[in-house]
Amino acid sequence: MVNDHHDFWLLMYIDVLEFENRHFRKMFEGLVHNLRRRFATQFEELKSRGAVHGDIDPAVGFTALYMQFFNYFLVEKLFGGNRHFGLTDDQVITQLTDMYCRGLLQNHDGKSSQSTKKRTKRKA
Repeated sequence: MVNDHHDFWLLMYIDVLEFENRHFRKMFEGLVHNLRRRFATQFEELKSRGAVHGDIDPAVGFTALYMQFFNYFLVEKLFGGNRHFGLTDDQVITQLTDMYCRGLLQNHDGKSSQSTKKRTKRKA
């Protein structure tokens, strides 16, 4: 997408710098809501199968992943990052997808961390 619409992305930065981001920000307004609406069926299926943590909104998770890929490809293709992760695009996609699916940290037993520690509640 970045390769195919290189001029559009350059115009986006002109909009940000010269026009106080009047036009481009609309792409991100309500992004989580739009993804939640567009993929509601898929997100519900993931929840019903127990594929996502109960306290994680899949729309927020997928938006974070989308933004990570968005930023990666802008840096790589538009800004000339030239393998700024030191990997091919396919390798980066695999690594990021694995990281988002399995997590980054492991428990002491060598298994993927699944947020095993309970969150502490703030006292008022």
